[in-house]
Amino acid sequence: MKNSKSYSQSVHRESAALPYRAALERRVECDANELRWVAAVILGGEQQVEKCLLDAIQLADSAGYVAPEWLNHWTQRVVVRTAVDRIRSEIQRIAGNYTYGPEVRAMVRGFDKTDSMVLRSMGAETIARSCNALERVALILYGYLGYSAQDCALLLECRRSVIESACSNALRNIIDNSHGGGG
Repeated sequence: MKNSKSYSQSVHRESAALPYRAALERRVECDANELRWVAAVILGGEQQVEKCLLDAIQLADSAGYVAPEWLNHWTQRVVVRTAVDRIRSEIQRIAGNYTYGPEVRAMVRGFDKTDSMVLRSMGAETIARSCNALERVALILYGYLGYSAQDCALLLECRRSVIESACSNALRNIIDNSHGGGG
């Protein structure tokens, strides 16, 4: 009896996998520009984006079925996770020596839809020239995508205050560089 139940679950899983894989690929295709941009900013350029997206699709596909209403969010999270994993050692090296101050929270809390649109209009290379890996990831996750500072800290294995400070510094660096300041 147990074997027949296992078999029927396996058949159901396999029959659901094909439409799921197609839905996953459609989701990536529909959001390709956004997902590419997010990955490129996190990675610091376009060089590894294709491989990152392919790895993200494989990771998402290996998870099995995800309900259609979660697919958009799930796809974005898997791309973020894959990109972060590619530069994790660099992020941790920077985070271990990162300095921060209490004034950063007010600046980051002001991040709104207009800021997101302005940021999205920038090329990944422009942001990469202005920010280190930790600052780029904090800016995208905490500022642009709206992850909580605590979620970012857990993903990046650092303190919440480091995330807040890195995001604030990223914004400051981008503003300074856009006005001809150094960086």
